[in-house]
Amino acid sequence: MNPFGNELKKEPKHITIFVNYKAYGGALKRQFDEYFMPYINLAGFNVQFVYTDHDAEVKDYIKNLKPSETDALLFVGDDNVLQQGVTSVLRNWSNSSEMPIGIFPLGVWNTFSKLSFACKNDLVTRAFTFVNPVLFNHTEQSNVLSISKLNPDGKPAQSPPVYSLCGLEWNLFRDLEYRNRSLVPVAASYQSERLRPASSSPFQFFKWITNSISYSWSWRKVQSAPPSSVNSSFHFDQDPINETSKGNFFYKKAIIRYTLPCPGCDLCLKSTSPIHKCGEIKEVSVEDASCISVVLLGDKIRICIQPAKKLYSSFMSDAFSFLRSQAYLEQLMPINHNQSDEAETNINTNLTCVDCTSATLYPLIQENEYFWIDNDYFEASPVEINILKNALKLYKPDEFMLY
Repeated sequence: MNPFGNELKKEPKHITIFVNYKAYGGALKRQFDEYFMPYINLAGFNVQFVYTDHDAEVKDYIKNLKPSETDALLFVGDDNVLQQGVTSVLRNWSNSSEMPIGIFPLGVWNTFSKLSFACKNDLVTRAFTFVNPVLFNHTEQSNVLSISKLNPDGKPAQSPPVYSLCGLEWNLFRDLEYRNRSLVPVAASYQSERLRPASSSPFQFFKWITNSISYSWSWRKVQSAPPSSVNSSFHFDQDPINETSKGNFFYKKAIIRYTLPCPGCDLCLKSTSPIHKCGEIKEVSVEDASCISVVLLGDKIRICIQPAKKLYSSFMSDAFSFLRSQAYLEQLMPINHNQSDEAETNINTNLTCVDCTSATLYPLIQENEYFWIDNDYFEASPVEINILKNALKLYKPDEFMLY
């Protein structure tokens, strides 16, 4: 048995922590210093802090960082900063599956942490839960969605793929909240917040009134849109529809091709889909949908389509349900553990869902339209979505900490 004193000869673990010190007016950094830093200081880590002005700067820093210069990467923030870091690691590092990656969930839009690890609203409990696996090096291999842009002819584009731990959504209500009549989304992830009860403050009451007026006007525009149909014989070299100039229409139209999982083959995934051939490719035409989501669900991809609501009351109900929800994708990603402290609105009505192993999404409306990937927006274009299995090593809280 080695003497305990030999522990002093070991080099301290070198971790790199990314913090956006401007997020939420500096509140994110203050919360991190108050709740998370005491644990890290007691652990005796060799810590290198990287302070950024914007989440996108994480990509550039990791691109120039050598894997040998750190033992772990930790991101302070929400889904967006984690997506930026994961994308940069997978693009630039050949040993990406060996580098431990962790998230200290602060901010508003913590969909991944909330749905995967039951992220608690109590910051004391949250800090202990997410720092502890870093202290004890408790990691787990995780799958990642690879989202690659396609040219109009269906061939891969030159741009590198974007990687996601949650999924992609093309959402009418995202447009209403962040873009409305603007051509480009105007709200950055670290400046936005979900809608709170109108009685909580005069400012929130004013937001409810203005949103009600804006959504009512948007509902009228959706209702007045001319009827249309999607050509079932669509080919990828067909020109997209250019009828959304200046945001006149909000409904979503697309062609989706997906590969079904096999219900019985050991090489494929189990599925509740009807009997089909192993790896069979299906195609679905989507028109007048309020939301099209493609999410990562373990070893499979789930595509969910929510049809546009024609009744004013139903449309407004869905709009405010999305505004009050912290996790836009929550209704599509079942939680296998206890819910977080604060109950969230669930929007499960009239969803059409299918499970698959890969998918191709071609939006028939592309002008002034945007996809949202882990709370970051991208111009809508044809994309191919696949699963990279065991692509990352993530710090995961122990099961007993989640309750």
